[in-house]
Amino acid sequence: MFARLLAILLALCASAAAEDKVLRGDWTLACDGADCAISTRTPQEDTAFVARRAIPGSGLTFGFRLVSVTPDPGIALVLRVDSGPKLSFYPGRDMGLYGPMSDIFLIDPGLTRRILSAMRSGATLRVYAAQAGNTLSRDFSLKGFDEALARMAELQRRDPDDLAVEEPDAERRDGDARPPVDAGTGPRGLPASVVDRHYRESQCEDLESGNIASRPPLTARLSDFAALYALPCTKSSAGITWRLYVAETGEIGGVSTVHFARFDPRFGWTGSDYLWNLELDAAAGTITTTRHGRGEADCGYFARWSWRETAFALLEVRQRVQCNGGDDPSGWPVVYSSRS
Repeated sequence: MFARLLAILLALCASAAAEDKVLRGDWTLACDGADCAISTRTPQEDTAFVARRAIPGSGLTFGFRLVSVTPDPGIALVLRVDSGPKLSFYPGRDMGLYGPMSDIFLIDPGLTRRILSAMRSGATLRVYAAQAGNTLSRDFSLKGFDEALARMAELQRRDPDDLAVEEPDAERRDGDARPPVDAGTGPRGLPASVVDRHYRESQCEDLESGNIASRPPLTARLSDFAALYALPCTKSSAGITWRLYVAETGEIGGVSTVHFARFDPRFGWTGSDYLWNLELDAAAGTITTTRHGRGEADCGYFARWSWRETAFALLEVRQRVQCNGGDDPSGWPVVYSSRS
């Protein structure tokens, strides 16, 4: 149903039936009843479109119909308005291929709202494929975009500032796409830049070694610009150590190693670039480390952090100095609490 409607609307946008007479700029508007779409085309006939159905409460769908080039469905797309921040959309999580034409739709609500908001006051939207050089790079004019979006909202009797996004009601064509970890070109689909830093900075085992090959890396989106990658490092009787990296896609971008506070009864507060037996709550943005058994200076260690805008904030540290008592960390003595 949605695919058929979109085909009708895009055909109308490309025809004289579109409301070109009331719009100025490079975006056209067409409606089938109260179902509407706005779109623009490049000289190569590639189309960017924003559509919304008349159903009350429905959100915008934002996508691309690329006919001049076929992007690799396993590689992230990067969107940038003028000289603003670069936003990466990863297959299987932030974007997907839908409908008989395998149109690319952006489906992450936060990222998509951010790019739509920037487009309203921008001049050019550049779309290119990460790690693909100049194989895919398309510029879409934004002249008239804000006017077309406002006109669509007016016809649908919607708030022009309502940029809520929804996933298209159409057959998905990339159901086997791997969400991050992470549509990259390194081992296990990891970004090559993360893997390179991992091996360059550490003495960790090879990710494909028999010791840790069965432990998949962990990942979470921390913000619109940052993603967390946790890679297994070593395995022993005490468990698995992990190293964590944050990859940013903003104006500066890059990969950084995450360091964590560590309490040692002999030396006080120190730091560490690895965590034991990591647990990650991707939705909440929290991580915990737990180690049982005898260590160099303790018989058990537990700590918990939460992501706050740009860094992990330490919430709690518990440590069992004497090797007695239960193995439940909740009963271990508190060394630090952010609530105290």
